[in-house]
Amino acid sequence: MTKTLNRGMTLAVWGISVLTLALSSVAQELPVYVFTSQTLYNERGDILHGDGASAPGERALVLILEAESGVFPPALNGEPDALNPVMPGGMTGIGNLISPSLVEPGRFAVSLTGPRPAAGTVFFARAYNLSDTADSLYYKDSDTMTIVQDELVTYDAQFPSEWTHIDVSRDTDGDQLPDWWEHLHFLGATNAVADDLVANQENTVLQAYIAGLDPTDELSSFFIEAEKGVGLSGETVHVLRWPSVEGRVYDIYYSTNLVDGVFLPLAGAENLVASPDWNLFTNQAPITTDSVYYRAIVRME
Repeated sequence: MTKTLNRGMTLAVWGISVLTLALSSVAQELPVYVFTSQTLYNERGDILHGDGASAPGERALVLILEAESGVFPPALNGEPDALNPVMPGGMTGIGNLISPSLVEPGRFAVSLTGPRPAAGTVFFARAYNLSDTADSLYYKDSDTMTIVQDELVTYDAQFPSEWTHIDVSRDTDGDQLPDWWEHLHFLGATNAVADDLVANQENTVLQAYIAGLDPTDELSSFFIEAEKGVGLSGETVHVLRWPSVEGRVYDIYYSTNLVDGVFLPLAGAENLVASPDWNLFTNQAPITTDSVYYRAIVRME
């Protein structure tokens, strides 16, 4: 479950990825412009803002899906790259997910470029509202829209008032991946295969869920960092830090010699309950060697 890189005292693999989705400078064909003139409200009746002061830990996302297949049509997206600017209103795309907290609160707008699907292709917008803190997912689907060839296509997506709630405990296919997580990352409650490798080519889908990784991000990895610190009596201590997810438990191991490959439990660092977004632990045991290596193990609570 862990991947480590020897960088002196620090063992870490950073997984940071920021992708932006916007109009490319030269569109291959006329773009499809999808927006909503309708203000979207969350399941509590508050205007949908996405993550922010009014709804911390809440992510509001929009996905464009083909009606027949229920999957995202790459032809309606184009490939995001570092040259694409942030879209008007500060919207950025993360993979295929688009935040509607732009234009104005509760609405979204996105221009989709690339080779256009055949005329007559029917698609719709699916709005998600995910609470990271509660591992709970709500979604609703707009009315359907149809591709018209050789025209600048503009669609005003309209949504019903009610949200569909996916119970945090539901696992339709019994693969230990909850439905809400599969919906969010694989577009359906039974679409993920637990033993498949995720985008980072290091972890399986099930491991990614347990570790709190984004299975679609090739740079998303589980890691632990160690930094030197000074204890109360002036002694050298190591401050450990790793990303954590609600509902997980962590065990920390250490080694002073990677040749024999033996890692021992770190005293006091067993069964550590998650404290999202980061867990901290100070190893106050006397540091008597030049190098200490740490390993973090994550499991479900």
